Amino acid sequence: MGITIHYRGRIHSVNEVDGLTNELEDFAEILGWETKVWTEDWSEPNTSRIVVKQGNAEIKGHLPLRGITLFPHKQCEPVSLTFEPHGCLVDAVGMTLAAKGKCRPEDMWVSTKTQFSPIETHVAIVRLLQHLDRCSMDRLEVHDEGGYWQNGDVGELVRKFNVINEAMDWLEDGLLLHAHEIKLAQTTDQLVQTIETILRHFPRGNHE
Repeated sequence: MGITIHYRGRIHSVNEVDGLTNELEDFAEILGWETKVWTEDWSEPNTSRIVVKQGNAEIKGHLPLRGITLFPHKQCEPVSLTFEPHGCLVDAVGMTLAAKGKCRPEDMWVSTKTQFSPIETHVAIVRLLQHLDRCSMDRLEVHDEGGYWQNGDVGELVRKFNVINEAMDWLEDGLLLHAHEIKLAQTTDQLVQTIETILRHFPRGNHE
C-alpha cells in the first residue's frame, strides 16, 4: 500500500547508456542522492537467481545490467535506471524473472514507492523521467499513482499522499485497539474475521 511510480521503456541506442549514466550520476550528486553504477558485461548470459538463506534474500549469478540505480531518500525505494543488452529498462529482480523465462524484459515494469518520502522527492523523480522521455527513451510509459506525471498538479499529489497516510494511520490505530482480539484468534478464519470487522468501520466518508 502506498503511492508508487511504475515505468518501462527502451533507450534510443544501447551506445548511449554509458553517457546517460554519467549524466544521471551528475544529476544525483547535485541533489545529494546516493548512487550505484552498473557496468556488468552484456556479452555474458543472464544467470541471476534469488537465493533465500536464513530468512534473507539475495541475488546470485551474473546480472547483465548497465546503467545506474538512484537512492533519492532513505524512505523512498531506489530508482532503477538500468538496461539489459537490448536497451530495455529492467531492474535486478526483473532480470531474475527473465532468467527463468517468466517475463520478457520489454514487458516488465520497474517500480519505485515514494509514499514515505517527501513530496519533493516524488516530483523530482517524475521530472527526471520526463527528461528521459524527451531526450533518451523510446516509448517510455509511466503510471504515476500520485497523478503528477499525468497532470503536473502538486496540490492533487499532496492530497493523495495525505489520504494514504491518514488511512494507514487509521488502520494502525485500529489494529492496536483490537490487538487483544487479534492475539486470541486461534485460526486464520478468525483472524481474517477480526481484521474485516476493523475495516468495516473505516471512515470512508473522510477520505474521498
